[in-house]
Amino acid sequence: MVQVYLDKERSHFYSYYFDDYVSCFKNIPNQHDDTGNDPVVQLLSIFNQPGKGSKKRTLPKLTEKEKKSAELHALLNCLEVQPFLDYFVSQYGHDQVFPSFITWYTNWVYNSENIATFDQFFKDISWGPIIVHTMSQYNVNGFKLATEKYSKNKKTNNSGVWVKYDDGNQNENVDYFGVLHEILELEYSGLPIKRIVLFQCKWFDPTLRGTRELKQHNIIEVKHTRKYEAYDPFIIAQNAKQVYYAHYPLRRDKSDWWVVIKTKLMGRVEVENELDVAYQNEISSVHQSSGC
Repeated sequence: MVQVYLDKERSHFYSYYFDDYVSCFKNIPNQHDDTGNDPVVQLLSIFNQPGKGSKKRTLPKLTEKEKKSAELHALLNCLEVQPFLDYFVSQYGHDQVFPSFITWYTNWVYNSENIATFDQFFKDISWGPIIVHTMSQYNVNGFKLATEKYSKNKKTNNSGVWVKYDDGNQNENVDYFGVLHEILELEYSGLPIKRIVLFQCKWFDPTLRGTRELKQHNIIEVKHTRKYEAYDPFIIAQNAKQVYYAHYPLRRDKSDWWVVIKTKLMGRVEVENELDVAYQNEISSVHQSSGC
């Protein structure tokens, strides 16, 4: 069994030395991947990213706070909207992003002096989603992720997630670990169909009180009884990676701590990409200061 596994791994890694036109393991799509954007239609970067959800969809019961936070998070992570966000912050400050940016952006796009300069996609996203669905499972980045509720009592738990956030300090990023609570698919008006998938997560405390690295053992632990204080539950699905949390069954003194095991994709060569860092720090500080 071990020899078969090693042979398969060698075949995967050797395939990275071949050109793209050569038929090999590297060019075979992962069973948890999807095609994503239609290359013929140039949408905003945030729309129709690779990923595939479960077929069963339901209508969620979201609070007004959750709806607003989800809509804002989509805007904040749209590269084409970034210049408008930068201008807004320069004029009104970070603390006004959560309460005012959505309304300001919509008014800016539909201003009589500006409307002719924006294509239809900017207008569609300014009105927010026309419908939101939830699902229990989603395949993205080669991982099969599932909500905490769906994973409960299953032999395999796929609800552990982590994401790398920009904490606002140059060259410093923070790993946030959590549990997948809901999977939301936001659909926007107009044709072609435009969708964004967000993960609503319960985050553990990212500070030293809730997350620590034991370098002598090369492991990371999270204190599952300590939660992230800021209201910042949403991430773009494509920014998520998968983790598994292992308990200490024989250590009462560590009953509150879980070991973080980052899931590795078989046959994949991982390359650190600075573009994978999620835009999240602005909204976190806003929620704390505004009391939202």
